[in-house]
Amino acid sequence: MKANTHFTFEGQAETALNFYATVLHGQIVHIMRAKDACAADMPGRETLTAEQQELIVYAELNFGGNRIGFCDQMPGVKLTRGDNVLMDLEAETGEEARRIYNALAEGGEQIFPMAATFWTENYGMVRDRFGVIWNIMQAAK
Repeated sequence: MKANTHFTFEGQAETALNFYATVLHGQIVHIMRAKDACAADMPGRETLTAEQQELIVYAELNFGGNRIGFCDQMPGVKLTRGDNVLMDLEAETGEEARRIYNALAEGGEQIFPMAATFWTENYGMVRDRFGVIWNIMQAAK
């Protein structure tokens, strides 16, 4: 299993991504914008303005054997300081991803129910009983 950090921004993900890439001598290996996301996995995407279509849904910075994920908060969802740093967990199997999700959700809050998406067979987001937000996914094959 891998654990990685994930940062969320209010429209500054791309600026932050470029800044950290420079500071950490990292490599930007992936950028997906709202306009590139699958409509089924991003309800309301078609109502976004041209500017909002450019928001980052997911970007990845690699440096020194580490990875940081980046995204912008989507319109209509308030970002609270403290909620902008998440932990990503990549489980080897769907069974492991679901087990971890269910355990962390107990006494917490399901933000995004565990489901298949366009990037993995199992993905879910949960705030655990201690207030930590987790992105849990099955590692891509």
